Amino acid sequence: LILTAAGLLTRIIGFIYRIYLSNALGAEQLGIYQLIFPVYGICHTLYASGIQTAISKLVAETNGGHSSLSSSRRILLCGAVLSFCLALICSLLLYLNADFVANIFLKEAACAPSLRILSIVFPFCGITSCINGYSYGKSQSTLPAFTQVAEQIIRVGTVFFAASLSDNPGISCELAIIGVFAGELASNLISILALLLQAAKRTPARIASDNHTLLSKESCKTFRKLSSLAAPLTLNRLLLSLLHSFETIMIPTLLRRSGLSQSEALSRYGILNGMALPFVYFASAITNALAVLLLPAISEQDSSNDRRRIALTTERSVSVTLLLGIFCNFLFLFFGNSLGNTVFHNSDAGDYIKILSCLCPFLYLTTTLSSILNGLGKTMTTFTTSLIGSVLRIALLYFLVPQSGMTGCFIALMLSQLVLCALELILVHYHTDFKLGIYRTILLPALAASMTGFLCHRGYLLFTGNTETNSLFLLLTACGVYTISYLFLPVRLLVLKKR
Repeated sequence: LILTAAGLLTRIIGFIYRIYLSNALGAEQLGIYQLIFPVYGICHTLYASGIQTAISKLVAETNGGHSSLSSSRRILLCGAVLSFCLALICSLLLYLNADFVANIFLKEAACAPSLRILSIVFPFCGITSCINGYSYGKSQSTLPAFTQVAEQIIRVGTVFFAASLSDNPGISCELAIIGVFAGELASNLISILALLLQAAKRTPARIASDNHTLLSKESCKTFRKLSSLAAPLTLNRLLLSLLHSFETIMIPTLLRRSGLSQSEALSRYGILNGMALPFVYFASAITNALAVLLLPAISEQDSSNDRRRIALTTERSVSVTLLLGIFCNFLFLFFGNSLGNTVFHNSDAGDYIKILSCLCPFLYLTTTLSSILNGLGKTMTTFTTSLIGSVLRIALLYFLVPQSGMTGCFIALMLSQLVLCALELILVHYHTDFKLGIYRTILLPALAASMTGFLCHRGYLLFTGNTETNSLFLLLTACGVYTISYLFLPVRLLVLKKR
């Protein structure tokens, strides 16, 4: 609940920021801004992603085995040192080769200054990720939640404040990236300060014990264990990140092959990634919160060989995810056009949101299923399924987009996500043998969502004179009525009912 609340608050702030960026940057500049983040994703995978998951899993197993506090802190320290060194190397390489990456890799020279600014933040991000992994392993979500919200507030506040000092109504990509730097730096300082305050509460005897343990041979054993777990995770995610980055960068190029100009291709790409997909991903704040805590929970249950609890945890998490995915599916299906027109004043954004609404159940469910498999130690399995999904999506994009433009892009996204979700659902069922009632988790929620969504949308059109571009207040009211109607129908009790 804490992570979900923080995630939703972050998404709301982020949405306000997205609206501001879409107006201040414009669709083409927004596309250039989005091109920078595949590079960030690759670097983050190298220095943080696998290490954070390894820390979370090892700390959770330590908790399950009732080991000392010093064991958990030793895991954190080893992970932080490793992450910091890797992040420093990534920072230097990217800073010195920003022009090469922008021209050769991104095919957009204007990205180089932003890449240099972004590279400076890597060491801070690495340490923050390690502290978050430690907190998740301890089942303590307050600190990661607080830093997540603080990072977003500082990021947005920095850009707003800097823009207010300028006479130019627009902003540059570099200023937006400076906001990212300020937010990450703030979250890092907060995380370190929180750890220092926790350490100050310990007794001198406990501190001495921790220091003695960290200087012993146990530190080398912990480092080797952490590295052996983080290395395959990092390599697997690096390959997936490279494929995802390649996929992201190739979309504007393929759109140009379909007959669009450079400006039109970047604009379509900016609308897709900067306007439509953030709406579709909005509710993933809930599934992401569920996923980061599912991994250590499943790991702890697996170390205790408690198969009954694993099956029950899997059933409940899958049920909640499906309930959420179906809700968002029909929300965007009925209100997608209105949301795009009213929020972004862009009819293409509304069309994209409506089309991509079908992604929601499969997109959210894949996040939950991947976390369950990782918690069971099946990291190679999740890597294989993700690899299949990425390769399939790239192949579909390559063949469909030059012929069909954005339609081919939508088909590729949907088919690849459907295949990925189906594969992981079969594998999770095989490893956990969880029970899932089709009627109470799919058919009944879909019936409730379709009925309430249709009635609320018709009521909205009635009040707005059968148009799609009226006041934001009426639109939010209609969406709110739909949400309340869906949540308080007997579906909620049926889906979450104990077996």
